[in-house]
Amino acid sequence: MVENHHYDLGFVFGSPRVSDKTASPLHSSQAVAAVAPGHRLASRDVITPAELTEERVLMPGRNSPLRLALDRAFSNEDYAPASSMETSMLNCCCFAASGMGVGIVDRTSIIASGVDLVAIPFRPGIEVSYFAIRPSGTVRMPVLEQLIGRMRELLASRPEC
Repeated sequence: MVENHHYDLGFVFGSPRVSDKTASPLHSSQAVAAVAPGHRLASRDVITPAELTEERVLMPGRNSPLRLALDRAFSNEDYAPASSMETSMLNCCCFAASGMGVGIVDRTSIIASGVDLVAIPFRPGIEVSYFAIRPSGTVRMPVLEQLIGRMRELLASRPEC
């Protein structure tokens, strides 16, 4: 919708096109395994694909940059989860909190979900990034620049879970 000039500003998760000069980075972090506090993996320092072979893995949709990187990680390590469930990042968090599996998400999604989860670094590392995007060829508006700056501040100041 932003590309078609229907909106002046959009917030997106993932990687903008390399040639896209209308994207402003807001925040980047690493993917984590999200589990309920009582889960058998909750005390681990790191989670790898090998630890997930007996787990239901809750993962974002197949066209998500995080999902594509996650699929590569499982393939490169030659491991596959016992089962998987594809859903939104927020639902991954909610389902993990209810004990339905291990969500591979980012910390921003955990905070936004408002559920009680333990976040464990996932290896190999997968970068998760958020961007503000504008339509090409538009004049920068001060109010939008202020909004982007404020969003960047909020994402940088949020507590780690």
